[in-house]
Amino acid sequence: MVLVIVTACGTEDVLIGKDCTSSEDQSWDIDNPDMPMAFKIDQCRVDADACPALCTFIMQTKQVTSNAGATACDVSFDGMVTHVTATYDITNSAPGCQVPESNF
Repeated sequence: MVLVIVTACGTEDVLIGKDCTSSEDQSWDIDNPDMPMAFKIDQCRVDADACPALCTFIMQTKQVTSNAGATACDVSFDGMVTHVTATYDITNSAPGCQVPESNF
């Protein structure tokens, strides 16, 4: 009799390695937004479900490279200033780590 043990791993762990990705944070304070940014900020101010779109928009505008966009988005308002923090995953370029194509 042969006993086979199967362990579950995430697809990403199998494909690019467990230590090949890291989580990064980047923050921005927006106090004088252009019209497209102001529109996204106003949407987020009214509906918290619209805030991830604001993080994605800022990441694209600032040319932040990530594996799959923001994994978390934190937005707060202080008068006319909007504080935005995006958390996202990046693939390390260490030996044995496959670098996927970016979404941004």
